[in-house]
Amino acid sequence: MPELIKAAVVHYPATSWARNLGGVVGRIHIPVLVLAAEVDRYQNCCLIEHMREMESLAKARQIPL
Repeated sequence: MPELIKAAVVHYPATSWARNLGGVVGRIHIPVLVLAAEVDRYQNCCLIEHMREMESLAKARQIPL
């Protein structure tokens, strides 16, 4: 709903369900600020490696993440 929401902040976003992080990134249409902890391993839900992969994919596609 980019016509209603201009930006988002996500705190420890769960990514363990995503089989295709590129597909998730491709659905971003507004600027998103992600807050994640580097050493958090709780149930592998919010791994920093996933956040970094999503960041790289977003940069390559010029998506505001």
